[in-house]
Amino acid sequence: MLPQVTAVDSGIEALLLLERERPDLMLVDLKMPGIDGFQMLRILKDDPTYAEMSIAVVSGMSEADIVSRGGVPPGIAVLPKPIPFAQLLAMAHAIESHKQTSTGRVAA
Repeated sequence: MLPQVTAVDSGIEALLLLERERPDLMLVDLKMPGIDGFQMLRILKDDPTYAEMSIAVVSGMSEADIVSRGGVPPGIAVLPKPIPFAQLLAMAHAIESHKQTSTGRVAA
Protein backbone atom coordinates (compact mmCIF):
# COMPACT_ATOMS: atom_id res chain seq x y z
CA MET A 1 0.00 0.00 0.00
CA LEU A 2 1.32 3.45 -0.88
CA PRO A 3 1.73 5.87 2.01
CA GLN A 4 -0.79 8.65 2.34
CA VAL A 5 0.58 12.15 2.89
CA THR A 6 -1.51 14.96 4.31
CA ALA A 7 -0.19 18.51 4.51
CA VAL A 8 -1.64 21.36 6.55
CA ASP A 9 -0.70 25.04 6.73
CA SER A 10 -0.59 25.62 10.48
CA GLY A 11 -0.19 24.03 13.88
CA ILE A 12 -3.88 24.62 14.60
CA GLU A 13 -4.88 22.70 11.46
CA ALA A 14 -2.50 19.89 12.43
CA LEU A 15 -4.00 19.59 15.92
CA LEU A 16 -7.52 19.52 14.47
CA LEU A 17 -6.49 16.84 11.98
CA LEU A 18 -5.02 14.74 14.82
CA GLU A 19 -8.49 14.59 16.34
CA ARG A 20 -9.65 12.66 13.24
CA GLU A 21 -6.53 10.85 12.03
CA ARG A 22 -3.46 9.31 13.63
CA PRO A 23 -0.45 9.43 11.29
CA ASP A 24 2.36 6.92 11.49
CA LEU A 25 4.86 9.78 11.19
CA MET A 26 4.22 13.46 11.72
CA LEU A 27 6.64 16.09 10.45
CA VAL A 28 6.54 19.36 12.36
CA ASP A 29 8.07 22.63 11.20
CA LEU A 30 9.10 24.78 14.15
CA LYS A 31 8.13 28.02 12.40
CA MET A 32 4.43 27.98 11.58
CA PRO A 33 1.69 30.60 11.75
CA GLY A 34 -0.56 30.61 14.82
CA ILE A 35 0.58 27.77 17.03
CA ASP A 36 4.22 27.20 16.13
CA GLY A 37 6.02 23.87 16.24
CA PHE A 38 7.40 24.47 19.74
CA GLN A 39 3.90 25.04 21.14
CA MET A 40 2.49 22.12 19.21
CA LEU A 41 5.18 19.75 20.51
CA ARG A 42 4.44 20.85 24.10
CA ILE A 43 0.73 20.19 23.58
CA LEU A 44 1.41 16.74 22.12
CA LYS A 45 3.97 15.89 24.82
CA ASP A 46 1.48 16.68 27.58
CA ASP A 47 -1.25 14.46 26.10
CA PRO A 48 -0.75 10.70 26.64
CA THR A 49 -2.94 10.02 23.59
CA TYR A 50 0.03 10.96 21.41
CA ALA A 51 2.79 9.29 23.45
CA GLU A 52 3.42 6.55 20.87
CA MET A 53 3.15 8.73 17.75
CA SER A 54 6.39 9.14 15.78
CA ILE A 55 7.28 12.80 15.32
CA ALA A 56 10.19 14.44 13.52
CA VAL A 57 10.98 18.14 13.41
CA VAL A 58 12.00 19.84 10.18
CA SER A 59 13.67 23.20 10.64
CA GLY A 60 16.05 25.68 9.12
CA MET A 61 16.83 26.99 12.61
CA SER A 62 20.28 26.39 14.09
CA GLU A 63 20.66 23.99 16.99
CA ALA A 64 21.50 26.96 19.27
CA ASP A 65 18.29 28.77 18.23
CA ILE A 66 16.23 25.65 18.87
CA VAL A 67 17.78 25.22 22.33
CA SER A 68 17.23 28.91 23.14
CA ARG A 69 13.49 28.40 22.43
CA GLY A 70 13.32 25.45 24.85
CA GLY A 71 14.43 22.66 22.53
CA VAL A 72 12.35 19.72 21.43
CA PRO A 73 11.22 16.81 23.63
CA PRO A 74 13.58 13.83 23.90
CA GLY A 75 13.25 11.18 21.21
CA ILE A 76 12.19 13.59 18.48
CA ALA A 77 14.58 13.74 15.53
CA VAL A 78 15.45 17.18 14.21
CA LEU A 79 16.00 17.19 10.45
CA PRO A 80 17.56 20.20 8.71
CA LYS A 81 16.20 21.99 5.69
CA PRO A 82 16.53 21.01 2.95
CA ILE A 83 15.08 17.74 4.20
CA PRO A 84 17.46 14.79 3.96
CA PHE A 85 15.01 12.49 2.20
CA ALA A 86 17.19 9.39 2.63
CA GLN A 87 17.02 9.86 6.41
CA LEU A 88 13.28 10.49 6.26
CA LEU A 89 12.78 7.36 4.18
CA ALA A 90 14.83 5.33 6.69
CA MET A 91 12.59 6.62 9.51
CA ALA A 92 9.47 5.64 7.55
CA HIS A 93 10.86 2.15 6.90
CA ALA A 94 11.68 1.70 10.59
CA ILE A 95 8.15 2.73 11.58
CA GLU A 96 6.63 0.33 9.02
CA SER A 97 8.87 -2.52 10.20
CA HIS A 98 7.86 -1.87 13.80
CA LYS A 99 4.17 -1.89 12.83
CA GLN A 100 4.57 -5.17 10.95
CA THR A 101 6.45 -6.77 13.83
CA SER A 102 3.93 -5.65 16.43
CA THR A 103 0.98 -6.93 14.37
CA GLY A 104 2.66 -10.18 13.41
CA ARG A 105 2.81 -9.37 9.71
CA VAL A 106 5.83 -10.24 7.65
CA ALA A 107 7.50 -7.55 5.55
CA ALA A 108 7.31 -8.18 1.79
